[in-house]
Amino acid sequence: MIFLVLTFAILLGFLTAHRTIYGVYAVLALLPTYLIRFTVGTIPSTLLEISILTVAFVWFCKLPHKKIYNRAQTRKLFLQSGPLTAWWYLTLFFVLAATIAAFISPSHFAALGTWKAYFIEPLIFFSVCVSTLRTRAELRAAFDFLFIGIACAAAISIIQKFTGWWIPNAFWQAVLTRRTTSLYGYPNAFPLIAAPLMPFIFFQIREHSSHVTRVLYILLGLSMLLAIFFAKSDGALAGLGAGILIAGIWHQRTREIVALITFLAALTIFFTPPLKELFASHFLFQKFSGQLRLSMWQETLEMLKAHPLQGGGLANYQNAVFPYHTLQWAEIYLYPHNIFLNFWTETGLLGLLSFLALVAFFFVRAVALWLKNHSFAVKTAVIAMIILLVHGLVDVPYFKNDLSVIFWLIITIIVLEEKRNLSQDWAS
Repeated sequence: MIFLVLTFAILLGFLTAHRTIYGVYAVLALLPTYLIRFTVGTIPSTLLEISILTVAFVWFCKLPHKKIYNRAQTRKLFLQSGPLTAWWYLTLFFVLAATIAAFISPSHFAALGTWKAYFIEPLIFFSVCVSTLRTRAELRAAFDFLFIGIACAAAISIIQKFTGWWIPNAFWQAVLTRRTTSLYGYPNAFPLIAAPLMPFIFFQIREHSSHVTRVLYILLGLSMLLAIFFAKSDGALAGLGAGILIAGIWHQRTREIVALITFLAALTIFFTPPLKELFASHFLFQKFSGQLRLSMWQETLEMLKAHPLQGGGLANYQNAVFPYHTLQWAEIYLYPHNIFLNFWTETGLLGLLSFLALVAFFFVRAVALWLKNHSFAVKTAVIAMIILLVHGLVDVPYFKNDLSVIFWLIITIIVLEEKRNLSQDWAS
């Protein structure tokens, strides 16, 4: 296994050495390979991790080359310009909070693994992307490669819906209670990555001039939507609903019709008892999963009252919340299924504040950039982030290898637009 991994790393290294952008494309296409796990000595690793580190190593070695790194220009952009300087310090604050959480966590070894996989490596790849992606054509190609893995995962979900193949749980596999899991071990995994990427389907349709490519993306978007339905993820559907609502209101031509449809839909649900009951059971926490989440959040808040500064410790949530666990028949999940509680329990109050500052600045700069040039890329990134955060109210859309990369890829788009306004790197 180690020989195969080494061979893979060498080939990827040669590809990246030829052109760094090829390494970026490869990592995005290989996002699902975090499921391929092995150990290097005693250190657990994944194929995705090897991919990111290989590309980053070659990128770092190539930095002195003027086409990759211009010291004077980089200093001007990131240390002498307001927005990019702020991004630099906010990212540093985020890393610092995660690093402190890793070293004070009671589960020290597991915390270091989480720290490198969910914080350091995604941020390294974020740096590579910000440095390497220079044109809209390259950004478009990056998403083309990213959607290769997503397309495969969506296809597997659709096959599972009609066959029950490869679903690891008998309850999810049964026809009456079937929930697809795609490549992953549980149903919510695919919706977590697919939902925030749905806006980029429209971005790709707009960016590509080929009618064939546009048709393929329309089919992919429909496949992803079906896969989300087949996984029965209420959180993803709520996130998509919020994204559609914001997109409709944002676009001047559709603003009034979207507002009218939303109002009529709300009235219909409110005055139709079966629809009202169905809506409440799915989105007002009346189902079993909703009740379980309410109990989980209550336990988490009790734990945070006792440990408000350090939280539960990175990779230590299950141990930390155990004394406060009330539903003895229910398992203690790995995370509290809320993105804000996740950051508080995992990285402490400092980590939560760094995350909130990062997200707040994302929206502030996105609005400023939109008002300046009405970039469709900015609009797409904002809607993607809204979907991610709304879904994150009831799930875990960051603390996983591929999800953390997607989060920083969304931020990458805003940072690239900042560079476009401050330099001539970003060409059409």
